This record gives sequence, structure tokens and C-alpha cells, in this order.
Amino acid sequence: MKGAKNGLHDLPNRSNNSDTSSSVTSPKKEQAPTHHNMLARSDGGPQYSSSVSEKPETATNLTSALSHAADRSRMSSKPQAAAVHHLKQFQVRSSSSKVLSQHDPKKKAAVRKGLLRQRTPTLRWRESDTPRTVSAYSTLTAAPLPSPPRNELQNKVARKTISQNPDLFKVISPIKVDVFKEYVKDHPNQSFVQSVARALKKGFWPWADTSDPSFPTTYDGSRQGSRITSEDKAKFIRQQCEDEMELERWSKPFGGKLLPGMHSAPINAVPKSTPGKFRLIVDQSRGPHALNSTIPKSQVKVQLDNIHDLGNELLAARKKYPNHNLSLFKSDVKSAYRQLPMHPLWQIKQAIPIDGQYHIDRCNTFGNRGGGWNWDSFISSVNWIATEKKGVSGLLGYVDDIFGWEFERNKKFYKPYNKHLPTKQARLLELWDELGIPHDEEKQLSGPSLPILGYHVDANAMTVKVPDEKKAR
Repeated sequence: MKGAKNGLHDLPNRSNNSDTSSSVTSPKKEQAPTHHNMLARSDGGPQYSSSVSEKPETATNLTSALSHAADRSRMSSKPQAAAVHHLKQFQVRSSSSKVLSQHDPKKKAAVRKGLLRQRTPTLRWRESDTPRTVSAYSTLTAAPLPSPPRNELQNKVARKTISQNPDLFKVISPIKVDVFKEYVKDHPNQSFVQSVARALKKGFWPWADTSDPSFPTTYDGSRQGSRITSEDKAKFIRQQCEDEMELERWSKPFGGKLLPGMHSAPINAVPKSTPGKFRLIVDQSRGPHALNSTIPKSQVKVQLDNIHDLGNELLAARKKYPNHNLSLFKSDVKSAYRQLPMHPLWQIKQAIPIDGQYHIDRCNTFGNRGGGWNWDSFISSVNWIATEKKGVSGLLGYVDDIFGWEFERNKKFYKPYNKHLPTKQARLLELWDELGIPHDEEKQLSGPSLPILGYHVDANAMTVKVPDEKKAR
């Protein structure tokens, strides 16, 4: 194999100016705030607290939201006592406990604006809050997914290339469309779920409007930016290429020159949180004719469940079942975005250069502005099926992480993993198996306390904490 400087040197790096990673439709996991921004419980407006400490000790006790029904006796180890005790405020501690409302109005407004910019959730729960499962029931009002627009259907150049090279353009997905359609046949929003089924069968179109006459029919933007010189990144990209071709998500190489109607964007490998691990990024936001420039941001806003929604679910469960121990579960879809096929008229715009040879990327990609909404449309429909058809109540979803709670005593044997899992989690995985959704055993977690969306959640102590390693950053 050629070295990085000789083989992948012409692969550009993503610059800090790229908006690919900041796209609202390709969200990362929720990040726990590094500054103390928890909210004290009150019946009025929120009371922000701030800390000047670089290493705040932060914990939020969910049970304070039930304090009006509190047992004033001493706390015990019983679930009921842990659920309804005498605390009147969240247990939020820091090396500096100054309340933000004590500061001058200008500073208060600036800090609030900063918190909104960070998109950190407000960890404040009220008795009036009710559980909600955004991801599943957003499907009831969602608009149908688009098909390719007329100008693309009449794109003679692209259609000719596609028809002359059928080996390059294939609709590839493990999802069993017929099973999906059977489950959603009585969904209240038929126009939406049927559009999802159509996209699974014929390929997704990412809300792009390519009708601007200045948008080129053929364009190679893959050489924009810096060269990749890292041997580790080069090795990863080559291995990723082999893996994607084996799964048929990438075509075999077809030459060193784009065919008529094709587009190509820069690629790069960015580090994951696990040391030595990378993620392949196709930067469809770079360049004067970037693909993402054709996709309006207003069309692809993703609604996700968050840590606050999980807190509401736990509070409701604890209030209704004060004497039961609870367990949490979190399931992860393998290579989530990549399980969805793109329409051939979009595939032709996803040529990938590796060692001077181009491949066609046939699937949904993380660097596309519409990629998050494509995935959310599908997985939210699956969450609706799990909730309405499989009895998995209170199911929440954040991109590829699906999570919820179960009674600790409720277990079900899940044969593929040869072990007992929380009943709701086992039912969810059984549904995924029916639909063809892939998953790995090591990513399916359960227990009384779990890391979820960057926080450490304990279902019986009823606490949400920032992990120590995040506080140290």
C-alpha cells in the first residue's frame, strides 16, 4: 500500500470554517455543560446559577420536583424515601454558589445568551412538567419527505450517466421495507410514513433545490483545502473504503475522472472520543458550489428527545410507582446514517476520491445537511412502532441513541445475545431485527445507572450528574 504522502496526499482536510459539523441536522451527542448552569427549583421563572470554577462539582436531584409530596422523615434506602424526600431545591453544588440573579442585568443577559448558544439543556424539573416523547410522536404532524424535483427528473446528462452505468448506482439498505409498511399501515399520518417507505425503496432526496442555473451540472470540489498527510488518517480512510465497498454502500472505483453529471466533495477523517478512532467526513459544505448550499436550513430542523425528557419520564414513573426499583436502558444503531439509501439522482453527486480513483457513495452521509432529518424521519417512525405496537412506552431518541426506563424486575430473554435484558429493550431489539436494523451487543446498555447523552443518570437515586472526566476538561 502506498504511503499517505504518495497515495492520499491530495485528499483535503476540513478547515475550521466548514459548517458540516455544526449543521442542525447532523447533531452530536448532547454535551454536559462545563460551567454550572443548573436551575434552582421555584414556582416562578428560572433562577440561573453560575460558577467561575473551572472544575465545578455538579449534580441535579430529580426528586426535588416532588418535594411538595415529601415525607419529612429521615431518608432511607427504600425507593419511596429516595423518591419523595424533604429537599426543596435541586442538589446543585459548586466551588462558587453565586446566583446569577444577583449579578447586574447586562451580565445576566450575556450569560443567558451564552447558555442558549451552547444549546445546553435546562436541568430544571417542575411538578407541572409532563412526559413527552418528541421523536416518536413528531411523526403525527411531520410533512411528507420530498422526491427529486422536476429539474432533476429532467436532468438528461445525469440520467444518461446513471442509465449507462447501472453498476455504479444502486439503492442499498438492510431495512425491510415491506415489514415497515405493514407496521405503519394504520399510522395517523399516512402521507408521511408512506413517503418514508418510498424513500427506503427508491432512495432519499435531501430537500435540495438544484434549479439555480448557475449550479453546475458537473463539478469536482474534492481538491479544495489542505492535503491529508497523517499516516493514521490515510490508513483509516483506505480501510473505510474497503469496508464500504464490501457492504456495497460505495461502488467499485470507476476511474480518475468524473463522469458527466457527477459532483465530488472533500473528505477527511476526524477523531472520535475514543483515542485512535476516526470518523469519515464528507464535507458537502465546502466550496462555491457546495451541495449543502442547495438545502435550506429551514427545511431540515430535527426534533430530538433530550435529558430533560428522560427526567420527566423518571419523575412520572417514580410518582406513580414509588416502591419500585427502576432500570435504565440505552440502545445504539450501528452506523445509523449509513443504513439509508440515497436516490440515484443524489448518488451521482456523491463521488468520493480515494488514491486518485473515484467511487460513488450510495447512502446517507454525515456531512449532508439533510442527513440528520433523513435519519430522524426513519428512526422516529420506528420509535412510534415500538411505542404503539410493541408496548415500549416512554421511548426516547437522540440520533442513533434510543433510551428509556423499565422496572428493574422486568426481564426478557433476548436470544441473539443469549442473555436477559430489560423487557422494553428486548422488545425494541426484536423489532429492530424484524426491520433489519443492525446493532452490536456491546452498544446495548442497561442498569440502574447509565451514561446517557453525556450525563450520568441514576434511576433510583434520581440524580443527573456531570461525569468527573467532563468536569476535568
